[in-house]
This record gives sequence, structure tokens and C-alpha cells, in this order.
Amino acid sequence: MKIKFNLPNSFVPVEMEFKYYCAIKLLKANHINKEEAMNICNFKISNKEDIKKFNTIFDIFEKRYLELCGNGYSDEDF
Repeated sequence: MKIKFNLPNSFVPVEMEFKYYCAIKLLKANHINKEEAMNICNFKISNKEDIKKFNTIFDIFEKRYLELCGNGYSDEDF
């Protein structure tokens, strides 16, 4: 018996997206502070443009994962 699955081309997230996800998940769980989360994402807390980019990414991820999982950020969901 042969079973075929159609998988999307981008099945595994790129490394940077995974870094963003991990940083946001740790930040939401209060395991790290915002500065450490920005460091994981290769942003500097002293640069206002980097802070703006991080906040935008945070909002996008927050909105997307809340749509998928309600309260979200539970390991079982991902």
C-alpha cells in the first residue's frame, strides 16, 4: 500500500521565523525580558527602528497565533 501526502513547499519555517517565534513565546511566558527577546531576533534595544520592527513582528505573531489557538502559545498546539 502506498500513501501520498501533499505538503506545502514551506513546510518548515526558516530559521529567522523560528527565532522570532521562540523569542515571543519566551517573552509571553515571562522567562525573558524584552531586551533579551530582541537580542534573540538580532535587534538592538538602543535602536528605535529595531524596537519598532520588533513590536510589529510581535503584533503580527500575536494576532496570528491567537487566531489559530485562542490563548495560544501552548506547546501542544505547535
